[in-house]
Formats: sequence, structure tokens, C-alpha cells
Amino acid sequence: MTTIRIVQTFKVDGVLTDVTSAKLSDADALFGVKRNDTDAIVVADDTAMTNVSTGVYKYEFTAPAAGLTYTGSLEFVYSGETTYKLFTVDHTAVLTRTQEDEVRAIGGFKEGISLLPFIQVASRLVDRVSDCAGSDLDEASLGDIEMWLAAHYASLTNPLIMSKSIAGASSSFQRGQVTDGLKATVFGQQALALDSSGCLEKLTANQRPGLLWGGTEAALELDYEAER
Repeated sequence: MTTIRIVQTFKVDGVLTDVTSAKLSDADALFGVKRNDTDAIVVADDTAMTNVSTGVYKYEFTAPAAGLTYTGSLEFVYSGETTYKLFTVDHTAVLTRTQEDEVRAIGGFKEGISLLPFIQVASRLVDRVSDCAGSDLDEASLGDIEMWLAAHYASLTNPLIMSKSIAGASSSFQRGQVTDGLKATVFGQQALALDSSGCLEKLTANQRPGLLWGGTEAALELDYEAER
């Protein structure tokens, strides 16, 4: 069965900010997410989303059938005010297990840098890890590995500034040699550490440096900017 992932980010003045509560719920308290073809409810009203990092909320559900579209409603409570927001999920492609804001949060990448290509590369590799590991790794673990892998690939082309002099005259970067493979960055090292099956290390042991670009990303990622 296919897992559909909804990710919502909440910002105040452009800064990711935690809300008091984030739920899948409509103003009439009827549904969280429903099918568009039958109106059948697939996520109940008043379903809490998981706060995965500052200002980033996620919920996953199993699609009852392939190729469906859904209508959902998000409920935010922030600074004493409740806001509802309808959205549509058109699930027509393979989902990734992680989202840009999650990778951005652990990697410290600038907002203007698109991380989707790196997430897509990581997702294809984690699909192979999943096939290799079987039941040894659950979806949550695979998602964690994919997140750290995406940060690893992104950092190879966008090295992180780890320290700067006060005068700004010098800086150092968190980056190893590309020939070190996943061990070239702390993100790749963390991905390896999270893989209890050892399949990731096995699959990349003889991998040549470089990235394969392309693919699709179909998880719904919504961005809510609070008005002040």
C-alpha cells in the first residue's frame, strides 16, 4: 500500500515557528482528509499532526486505492487565533520520505537553495536500502536515513560554513573529500549510523562520486505564513 505524506510549515515573518496546535480538521468538525470521488473520510476530524522540527508538521496515512485525489483541512492555533486552510492532494507519483524543510532544518541550508533534487536522489537510494533490508528497517527509520542522505548530497555542492572570523576574513567548511563517499560529511556518517541493517554501506561501498538527477516528488508540502 502507498503512504501519503502531508507536510505543513508555519512561519511568522518568514521564520519557522511552532504553533500551539496543528491538526487535520475542518471548521464544521466533519473531516481531516476525505476522498474526492466518494467523500469517504480517510483521516478523522481533530487528528493531530506531528511536530517534526520547529514550525514543521507532518502526518501520514495509507491510501485506500491508487490514483485518488483528496481534500483536506488544516487547523492551526497560534497566538490565541484559530485558522482553517483547505488543500488538495493529487497523489500521482512516487513519494519521498522526507521534505525540504526537514532537510533544511538539520543542514542549515539557505531558503533560496532548492533541496528537491538531493531529496529525490536520496529517496531512490533508500528505496534500494529498503529492498535490501526488508523488515529490518521500518518506514520511520527509512525516513530518517533519507533525510540525512539528502543533507549529505546537498552539502557536497553547498558546503556548510562552520565557523567565521569576527572580521569575516576567513571561514572553514564542513566538507570532506568526495572520494570518501558517505563518510565525507557528518550527514552521510549519520545516515550510515542509522542503518542498523548495514545495507546502505553495502550498496555504496563501490559507488563512484556524483549524483543522478531527475525523478518526481509528490508529497504535499504546504507553507503557511502568519499575518501580523
